[in-house]
Amino acid sequence: MNKKIFGYAAVFTLCCTLLLSGCAAWNLQTKQSDPNAEALPVIETIPWAAHQTASYVIYNSKGNEYGTAEIEITVDTAAQTYNIQKTKSYEDETVIESGVTIAMDTLMPLSSYYNKVAPYEKFEVSTKYSDRWEVETTGAKSSSQTVSLPDAYYDNESLMVILGTVSYEDGKTYKLNDTVPLTASISMLKIKYEGTETISVPYGEAECFKVSFGETTLWFSTDTRILYQYQDGGSGGIVFKLTDYTAS
Repeated sequence: MNKKIFGYAAVFTLCCTLLLSGCAAWNLQTKQSDPNAEALPVIETIPWAAHQTASYVIYNSKGNEYGTAEIEITVDTAAQTYNIQKTKSYEDETVIESGVTIAMDTLMPLSSYYNKVAPYEKFEVSTKYSDRWEVETTGAKSSSQTVSLPDAYYDNESLMVILGTVSYEDGKTYKLNDTVPLTASISMLKIKYEGTETISVPYGEAECFKVSFGETTLWFSTDTRILYQYQDGGSGGIVFKLTDYTAS
């Protein structure tokens, strides 16, 4: 096992710091969530195509390439949903696939999945959202959990997309309840808007707006609202840079 690469791979679940445990079913309380957190103020018209794909190169903390990522967004007008799919592939042959179906009007999740295949482990997580959050894990680690939900919440695997759709105000911080399928936990994030700046990535140069929470920073195009750059772990952390973008 390449422990170093494993450590890097763990970082990509934006806020997930706990290991998945294999246990019998139990009820969890949303102690870390904020019941007063409101739904995010989304822009009136999201400029997404019916289907679009963004590709990224992944750099480790030393600035070396060690993986690729792809984010697909598909609009389902009949169901009034957006389907988000992510694939991350690493040098040690680890592949992580995840997806979230979110409601078109609120961007809150309806269901999600997270599948990991690595030389050292394999497991799948699937979730369903209704009045409660049902989380099922199969594979190397197995569990069945039911979690109470606050009024407003967003799936961790959708944050790289939905944070680009918010109607931000200068100097304002937004509270967000983040549901993390890997740990069946909910934590409150404080999203800070940090203005605009020009970002240069392999795909090209663009004016982007910058948002952050903790040591995670994201840059989204002011035009397309697509993620151009993502950094986790501060100035010496993991970085995604956009390499290609197609829309149809």
